[in-house]
Amino acid sequence: MTGKNLSARILDHLREHPGQYAREIAQALNCDKTAVNSCLYGELVGKVVQTHPYRWAVSGGPSQ
Repeated sequence: MTGKNLSARILDHLREHPGQYAREIAQALNCDKTAVNSCLYGELVGKVVQTHPYRWAVSGGPSQ
């Protein structure tokens, strides 16, 4: 799976399920948490935010 493909899947997932831990995102997308974190802290900087300690949401989207 390419990073761009995973990044798009993460954004789609977080639009539907904001406020999730990287572990929960990885489980939902059936991929490694390390790959999810690489996207969250890399390619998706500015597109996602931490809403609570270690919980993620799309920037400007609803948070939990």
